Amino acid sequence: MSTFDGLDLDEATGKDWGAFTRRLADRLAHGTAEITLCPAFVPDDRRRPTMTFRRTPSDTIACTTTALSAPVPPWAHDAESSTNVVEKPAAWADHLAYLAVGEIRTVWGVTHPAFLDGDEDSRGAEAYDPTTAVTTDREDELERVVLRCLRNVTGLDVELSADKSVAIMLGLVTAYVYVAGPTEVRIHAPVVERISGRTRAAELVADLNRRHSRLKFLLVDDRVHVAASVDAQPLVPRHLDAAFHRLAEFVMRVDASFADHLGGVVAYTGPDPRPEPDFTASDDDAHHDADCDVPPDLLALLELDSAAEGAVDVELVVSVCGQDRTKIAGYEAFCSDQARSWRECALEAEERGDTDAMDEYEAEAVPWDRIVATLRLTLRTAAFFDNA
Repeated sequence: MSTFDGLDLDEATGKDWGAFTRRLADRLAHGTAEITLCPAFVPDDRRRPTMTFRRTPSDTIACTTTALSAPVPPWAHDAESSTNVVEKPAAWADHLAYLAVGEIRTVWGVTHPAFLDGDEDSRGAEAYDPTTAVTTDREDELERVVLRCLRNVTGLDVELSADKSVAIMLGLVTAYVYVAGPTEVRIHAPVVERISGRTRAAELVADLNRRHSRLKFLLVDDRVHVAASVDAQPLVPRHLDAAFHRLAEFVMRVDASFADHLGGVVAYTGPDPRPEPDFTASDDDAHHDADCDVPPDLLALLELDSAAEGAVDVELVVSVCGQDRTKIAGYEAFCSDQARSWRECALEAEERGDTDAMDEYEAEAVPWDRIVATLRLTLRTAAFFDNA
């Protein structure tokens, strides 16, 4: 076994080939452009071999390589072009990548993917140094560093989406990594959704922030997100690697019991393992269970206010709630309690010096305050009520 200063070179080389094979398989499965590989260095007296991958109209991938030896099945020899060929369905991209890497290592004698040319991803991955700090004000350069880091960390050929984020599956939850500006890279993942009791959830989120000081938990609408931030001035890939692993370690432990404790369900973005819902209960019962925390009429007002700030006026309150003074007074008391709960959470956050959480909780109280003001105005507008 080859070792050097405690490093197992055989194991490290095997891991690098494994990462290269996964990247190649991912490019073959999702890309359509032709890919060409060849050794970066060959003796002067030898012809440089090449390997080409081409997607066919029948949705297969044909791999053609210079014939340096008699082919071993499933490789077949093409005498006319003096090449060896293997063709597999696109769905078998993993198997084809495995066959190709085996040919490169055993027949070509290439000892490490760093010694391959013609494949930008393999060379980029090898050039990646997690300890090298990158200082730049250009977000596109930061995005390239983020991509190199995430490809190295995950072994996947991840790409930027249209919104300039990188989506990575962590179990059944998706994490998103993006450059938030020239000074910051952010990682976030929605972990719990469809939360019914927001007041209790806010208290639990505040507790999570106290217990996990290097992660940030946010309650946004009916979802709980976990996030991490990395300083980008300068950006050190190792710091991004560490932050990603911290977040991933937490997300991979999220399960149904954790979500239930928060009053919601896991924010699944992969195949949903939950059992099919039981439709034996009546639709009315199901509707009541779903909205038992907030009365349906009040929920409608909150949604209208969320869609357009200030859209809820006296006339709209009466059209949604009817001319029932008792009901509207009950809604006013409910909203006042909600606003007070959020402000208490903000006060606790201020006392522990968490200004970000304080601002978040204060913002959550604002729509409740707006509805309270409108409901009180409605109660004072006698013209909208019958003589009752």
